[in-house]
Amino acid sequence: MVNTESHIDLKNLSVGYRLRGHNRVVIPNINLRAAKGTLIALVGSNGSGKSTLLRTLVGLQPALSGEITIGNKPLGNFNRPELAQTLSFVGTHYDMHAMMRVHQVVSYGRYPYTNMVGTMKDYDRHIIRKAMHDTGIFHLRDAFISEISDGEKQRVLIARSLAQDTDIILLDEPTAYLDVKNKFEVLHLLGRLAHEKQKIIIFSSHDLQIVLGTADLLWFIDRKCIIQGMPEELVLRNKINELFRHSEVYFDAEENEFKINRKHHFDISLEGNGIFYKWTQKALNRMHIGINNQDAIGSIKIVEKQKDVNWKATIKNQSKTFESLQEMIAWIYRHQKT
Repeated sequence: MVNTESHIDLKNLSVGYRLRGHNRVVIPNINLRAAKGTLIALVGSNGSGKSTLLRTLVGLQPALSGEITIGNKPLGNFNRPELAQTLSFVGTHYDMHAMMRVHQVVSYGRYPYTNMVGTMKDYDRHIIRKAMHDTGIFHLRDAFISEISDGEKQRVLIARSLAQDTDIILLDEPTAYLDVKNKFEVLHLLGRLAHEKQKIIIFSSHDLQIVLGTADLLWFIDRKCIIQGMPEELVLRNKINELFRHSEVYFDAEENEFKINRKHHFDISLEGNGIFYKWTQKALNRMHIGINNQDAIGSIKIVEKQKDVNWKATIKNQSKTFESLQEMIAWIYRHQKT
C-alpha cells in the first residue's frame, strides 16, 4: 500500500549561504513533503542548489529561513545522537580509506547506537550482516575497499546507511561515477529499499533518463523554484523540457528519451517496420538525414532476413544493397552530391 502520511515537511524553507553578514539565497520558499516508502529524485541543472538543499536537510548547514520537521518535530530540536538515528547521509566513496575492509565501513553505521567506546552487541552485528545481505555485498565483507569496483563501493556506503537504521536516507549523486549497468542497479536497489523498508530516500542526480524510470517523485529545481510531482506527470506537463529551454536537447515524451534537435542536410524516404525502422531512423537523424517521403532525394528499403537485416538504397536511379548501415549512409552522401 502506498503511504500518504507525511513524515518530512519543508515549510517556507530558504536555503543558501551566509556571507559577510548577508544571505545568498540559492532556493527560496520551499514547501515540500514526503511520506515513508518513497524514492525521491532531486534534479536540476548544475548550480541549481541540489547539494545545498541536501546539506541543509541533513543539518550540515543551517537554513536561512523556514522550517524542516521530521515526524512533526523541528530539525533544530534534534540533538546529534537523535539526528544520527533519524537520518543518514551518503556522500562519495572517496570518504572511505582504501585499506579498510567492507565490514568495517558498514559497521560505522552502528556507532549512534553503541556506548562511548563503540562496543557492539550481537544485535548490532546482526544489523550489519543484514545490511550487507540487503545490498548484495555480504560476499565482499572481508575485501579491502581498494579491491572492489565503484559500483560495489556505492553499495558499501548504502549498506552503512542501512546499518544506521534511519527512516530517512539522503544521497548526493550516488550514480555519478558508475557505468550504465551499475546506475540502474543502484537506483533499483534504492527503490526496493524505500518500498520494502518504508524509508524516505532522497538522492540528487543528473541522470534524468534513468531517474524517470526509477523515482517515485521528482523534486524538480528550475529557476529557483522546486516543483514536486510523479515523473510521468512532469513529463506530461512538459516540465522536463524546461531544463533545456535554451538548448538543442529536448525530451521526446512518446519515445521516452532525450534527443538533439538536429538540422537535416537532406531528406530520404524510409520503408520498413519495427525495431529495424526505429534504429535506422535514429542513425539517419544523427547523420543529419531526415525522413520525408515528399521531398526525398531517394529511398531506403529495409529488407529483413530472419534475425538479420539488409538495406537497399536508391539515389538518382542508382541502387545498391548493404549489410552495413554505416556503409550505406556513406554511399548516400557520396551519391547525393553527384
